[in-house]
Amino acid sequence: EIKAKIGSKELVVNEKKVNMSVPTRLITIISADENNIAYPAIPLADVLKQLNYSRKWDKKTLEYIIQTKTFFDWNKELSKEEASDQNINYINSIVSTYSIAKNIGNIKFDISSSQASLLKNTTIKRNGSVIAITIPTSKYLLDSNQFNNFGEIIKNIEIVNNENTTTITINCESTLDYSYTLQNGILSLNILYTYSNDDGSVISYSMEIPKPNDISINDVTNTDYYNNKKFCIYIKGDHVSYLNKNHILLNNNAIKKVTVAKSGENTRITVKTSSLRGYKIYEKGNKFLVKIGKPKNVYKNIVVLDAGHGGHDPGAQNKGTNEKDLNYKIIYTYMKKYFSSNAPDIKVYWTRTTDTFITLANRAAFAKKVGADAFISLHMNSSPNSSANGTEVYYSVSNNSKGFSGITSKKMATLFRKKLVSDLGTKNRGTKSAAYYVLRHNTVPSILIELGFISGSGDYSKLTNTNFQKNAAKTIYNQIKAMFQKYPTGR
Repeated sequence: EIKAKIGSKELVVNEKKVNMSVPTRLITIISADENNIAYPAIPLADVLKQLNYSRKWDKKTLEYIIQTKTFFDWNKELSKEEASDQNINYINSIVSTYSIAKNIGNIKFDISSSQASLLKNTTIKRNGSVIAITIPTSKYLLDSNQFNNFGEIIKNIEIVNNENTTTITINCESTLDYSYTLQNGILSLNILYTYSNDDGSVISYSMEIPKPNDISINDVTNTDYYNNKKFCIYIKGDHVSYLNKNHILLNNNAIKKVTVAKSGENTRITVKTSSLRGYKIYEKGNKFLVKIGKPKNVYKNIVVLDAGHGGHDPGAQNKGTNEKDLNYKIIYTYMKKYFSSNAPDIKVYWTRTTDTFITLANRAAFAKKVGADAFISLHMNSSPNSSANGTEVYYSVSNNSKGFSGITSKKMATLFRKKLVSDLGTKNRGTKSAAYYVLRHNTVPSILIELGFISGSGDYSKLTNTNFQKNAAKTIYNQIKAMFQKYPTGR
C-alpha cells in the first residue's frame, strides 16, 4: 500500500513514512485521440528500498529485474535441554539474502548454530548445478525444509535431517561459482554472479572485499611480496571490525590464507597464495574486486628489472661509491613508484628488492619464472682510463630472435640507448653485442644498460647526483611504456 501526494517528497509505504529524494509527479500521456491519461509517478528506488527489494537494469530487454533482498530469515531459540547437549550442533538460524550493486550480485546464506566450533567440519561440494552443504553432528530445528522463489539463478533449496547430519541442497539454474567463509561462528556461503565492466567485458574475480563507507580505490594501495608468494592490500583507516562483520569472499583455489590486521594508519589484508600469482584490484559498486591468476593471464605487459650486483658483490667502485648501490637506487628505489597502481597495464618484477646477492643463473631464469615479456639489467661501467664516459646498451646475438610484435633484443637495446642519451645528455657509445650471462641465457628480449662510467671524469658526478638518478629512473620507465605501445604483446 502506497500513499503519495503530487509535488511532495513524503511517501507512506505499508504505513511507514519514507522521505524521497524527489517528489511524486503527475505524468500525462498525450494521445492522438486527445484521450490524455495522467499517472502519478513515484520514484522506484525509494519504494524498493523501503520494501527491502533490489533492482538491476537489463540493457538487452530494457527492463528492471526486481527481487527481494531477504528470501528468508528465521531462528529458533534453544530449550535448556537442547542447549545442554554438547554433542549436538543445533542449526538454529539461516538467513538468505540477495545483494546487488553496479555489475555485482550474489545470493548469500548465513548459517549459525549452537556449537560454532563444529561448523569447521562442514563440507561443501558442487555437482553440476547442485551445491550441497553437509554439517556433521547437527540437527536442523525448523519445521519447514524447502524454500522457493529465489529468482533467476536459484530454483530452490532443500534441507534434510539425517541421523547426525544436516544437508542443505541448493538447486541452481546452471553451474554457478560459489565461495564460503567461516568467521565469528557464522558459515557464509555465496552463490556468485559474473562481474563485468561497463562495456560488458567479464572480470574474472578471485576476491570480493566489502568497501567501507567513504572509501574509494584512491584510498587503496598494495605491495607485492612475490618472492614470498603473498601480497598485501592496504585500505586507509581502521576497518578491521568492519571486515570481520562483512566477510571477504574468496573464489580462487590458489588463495591459501587471508588475514586482516591493523597496520599503522591502514588496514592490511594479507593474501597468501600457493604459487606466484599476479593480481589487480578494481572498484565496482560497494565492493573491491581482486583478480588473481598467473601473471600472463592478469597483466598486459610484464618486464623484469635487474639491479646489477648486490650483497657481497659491490660491482665497480670509485671514491667509496659501489656500483651495486647506484644500480639499486635508480632501478628500484626511484622506479618502484611508477609501477605501484592497483590495476597496472605494466607489471614489474625485480630480481632483487634489497641489497642481496643473486646468482647470474637465477637472474636470467627469473624472467621465465614470472612469465616476463622483457628483461632489463642496469649496470655502471668502469675503465682504467678516467676519460672514458658515456652510455652504451648491450644485447646478445644468441638471444636476438623476434619476440612480441617482432621486437628483438637488438631493437630493444637501440630504443633504450637513444632515449637515455637524448634525455640524460650522456655521451652516445652505441648499441653493442656481448655474451653477458643474463642476456644469452635469457628466454625473452633482453638488454644490459651501462648507464655511465663510475670511473669517468665526467660521469661520476652525474651518476652520484640525486636529480640525475631520478631522471634516469623516469627515462627508463618512459621508454618501457613507449616500447610496449610500439610493440604490443597482444594480450
